[in-house]
Amino acid sequence: MTGKRTVVVAAVCALLVAGAAVPNVARAQDDALAGVLVDGFYGGLVGALVGTAVMALTSHPKEHLSYITSGAGIGAIGGTLYGLSKVANRAFVDVDRGRVTWRAPDITTTASSDPDGRSHPIYSVAVLRYHFE
Repeated sequence: MTGKRTVVVAAVCALLVAGAAVPNVARAQDDALAGVLVDGFYGGLVGALVGTAVMALTSHPKEHLSYITSGAGIGAIGGTLYGLSKVANRAFVDVDRGRVTWRAPDITTTASSDPDGRSHPIYSVAVLRYHFE
């Protein structure tokens, strides 16, 4: 069973590397979801590579194949969170180089404290964002 699992893990790693080698020629200019998915994919790829490296440093690498999947999972989550942080704080209307984009705005939350020392959340939404050059 371990031989079959090794082949499956090697095939998945080969597909991930092959997918990363394909050039990104046609990409939408302002597609936030695609950017988040790409960041999550690259995070998973880097995590799998780190998991493979850590697995190779153990005394019995065949017993630690789960390091690859754990690294890929942690990397995919981290990459997705990174991608989400890049597209956060979108405004309802975004004007960039004469191009107007309408989107669902992000709701941001901050904390504020009263003079009495009580803390309460403040919710805000960006309505218009204009990029100056």
